[in-house]
Amino acid sequence: MSEHTKTLAAAIRMMSDAGTWWIKIHGTPYGRRGVPDLLICRNGRFIAAEIKPKREKPTRLQMIEIDRIQAAGGRAAVVRSGAEMAMLLEGDTPA
Repeated sequence: MSEHTKTLAAAIRMMSDAGTWWIKIHGTPYGRRGVPDLLICRNGRFIAAEIKPKREKPTRLQMIEIDRIQAAGGRAAVVRSGAEMAMLLEGDTPA
């Protein structure tokens, strides 16, 4: 199992409680490029997570979308581990 898949699986396990709605985004030719992997609603807050392995950098478009979400009042970040996902869900932004 790849590092990306392990982090994604950990994130999904954390979101399994009844108060969390989420969807995994899959890129398609008809979608908007750069949208984070996971779109989440938890406790009335919009959260987006771009899952990346430790050594992989987000694309410029992914960072633009993260910035747009933050500017609109949502929380969004690149997530590289289960611990970083927990931080994002609880209101902290991973470094």
